[in-house]
Amino acid sequence: MFTLATTVVTTELTSSNAPLKRRELQAEEEARKDIQAETPLLTTNVRYIGMWDVWETIDSFYVVFDEPFSEADSNDLRGLNLRKEADWDRFHELVDEHGGRPAIETNYNEDSDGTTEFGYSQPFNLDISSERDSQVQIVDMQAEEECEKSSAKSFLWIPPQGSYSVQEVVFALQGLDTPRAVIPRSEAEGERGGDPYFRHETITVGGAEAPVTLNVNGAARKDWRCEWKIHATYNAGNKKSQPTIIDDAGKPLITEGIPANPVQKWVIDPHKAIIANCMTHPRDSGICLSFDL
Repeated sequence: MFTLATTVVTTELTSSNAPLKRRELQAEEEARKDIQAETPLLTTNVRYIGMWDVWETIDSFYVVFDEPFSEADSNDLRGLNLRKEADWDRFHELVDEHGGRPAIETNYNEDSDGTTEFGYSQPFNLDISSERDSQVQIVDMQAEEECEKSSAKSFLWIPPQGSYSVQEVVFALQGLDTPRAVIPRSEAEGERGGDPYFRHETITVGGAEAPVTLNVNGAARKDWRCEWKIHATYNAGNKKSQPTIIDDAGKPLITEGIPANPVQKWVIDPHKAIIANCMTHPRDSGICLSFDL
């Protein structure tokens, strides 16, 4: 009898708690919806690729400096033997001390006759994610920029030494081509190269989807500096074709080419492992004659 009575009481208590449990679940669901409503649909983060990281993946590029090297530092550069570890370390120091930043030649257009045009860009990784429970799909990206002539005074050319490839999304600035994100023109991309990126690809985050990282290049004219941002269009649930701005945490994205009239034009001779100033001593390295500076 005792066991039976206990069972009856327990059953009655459980039954009386059911409405309370439902109210608790409803409150939790409403709280979750409130949190979701306040959660941004998209979260983005821009990470510029450092000079030395670029060198690990890009075969040939320029390094741009705001000011020319002093006479003492110029003498240091000319006296370096890059096969020596100490001299290689000193080269790193000089580049970093003078704020060197990469300017990468980027193929942004190809004429019907096969002529290729190039812009210059500073690559960055664009991380895209969403904490929403439902999926968010980016369906288009387009660049908007403001540009002015580059005021840089010096550059260093790192000539080709091998072959590398980088998966990237290219934006052609200054009306050079479509301002929309395009697939880079490369042997690896084949016939897709130059097509709008979102003709072939989609970016979906949120829900069970993992964050996405794009390698981005904005190509500008040779001796220009551009501040720009990306207009992205996305679909989220019943919200179709919604716009958002992607920038560097409220700051503009930066793209800069090499200056048209620099004070110094440096080049690394990969065969001799030396650095030459092709402006003041155009024949102190045969590498100076191999390209148009």
